[in-house]
Amino acid sequence: MRLSRLIIKKNELGNYKQLLEKHIEHSKNNEAGVKILYPVFEAGAPHRLTMLEVYVSRKDYLHHLKSAHYSRYKKETAHMIEAVEMLEAMPLIPFKD
Repeated sequence: MRLSRLIIKKNELGNYKQLLEKHIEHSKNNEAGVKILYPVFEAGAPHRLTMLEVYVSRKDYLHHLKSAHYSRYKKETAHMIEAVEMLEAMPLIPFKD
């Protein structure tokens, strides 16, 4: 489980959201190891994003990072992102299948 915190350039927010939605839908529909990719934007600062990422296993997470569509997403959005912070997270109550 990971938390990704991003700050998006305000003038790129609309474009970024479109690309992120496309990336999430592709990941969820084409990668069995992706359980949850859930972005939320701060109400008072909508250019600040936190995304909960849950994968079946670490192997699935690494597979996701190496996928062609993730590489494309990173390349297409690199100029839109001001800052990124990636955190490993531990749930209080683990997900059950």
